[in-house]
Amino acid sequence: MSDTTNNDGPYDSFKRAMTETFEKGIELLESEQSKVNKGFFEALTPAQRDTFCQTLDQQGVKSKRIEKITGKSPSTINRHLNGKNS
Repeated sequence: MSDTTNNDGPYDSFKRAMTETFEKGIELLESEQSKVNKGFFEALTPAQRDTFCQTLDQQGVKSKRIEKITGKSPSTINRHLNGKNS
């Protein structure tokens, strides 16, 4: 019989290790994607930033998520959504 001190089956510790590895990989990808998104946003002109934010908004992306994507504050995102630079 296998050791089941925590009611683990023979593959449970393997599954946990794989899940942890997968989650770490996802976190790394999200971190890298975040850097790319912020760099891309910084490279846009102010008018292009307005359009970018407005397009995300039209696609149903919430302001909080746009803040995360761009790395900008709520007030900056609101200015872009209102087209202050267009």
